Amino acid sequence: MAGAESVYADPSALLKLYLHQPESAAMNAWRRRTRGALVLTLHGQAEIVNGICLAAFRGAISAGARDDALASFDEDVAAGRYGSADLLWRAALQRSADLSRKCHLSP
Repeated sequence: MAGAESVYADPSALLKLYLHQPESAAMNAWRRRTRGALVLTLHGQAEIVNGICLAAFRGAISAGARDDALASFDEDVAAGRYGSADLLWRAALQRSADLSRKCHLSP
């Protein structure tokens, strides 16, 4: 199994570690098996926080559950369970657009 340093986990998947969702048990089991810090960008961090707060805004979780989830996420960041990935955003977004255009043009 790959170590966490060679894995990219989408923030929407990581959100399942902090909110009770149908896939949360599987995601928690995967995380227990995957050792080391997961790479997360600042944008990814913002997406996780936004996902937690959006769940509360929509009434899917209580304010207390929101606060607990945010505290758990903050604790994981502070404990080094996530490694920071710094990106040159302009270049990364341009490359993303180039790859998307290439994929859409190919038969």
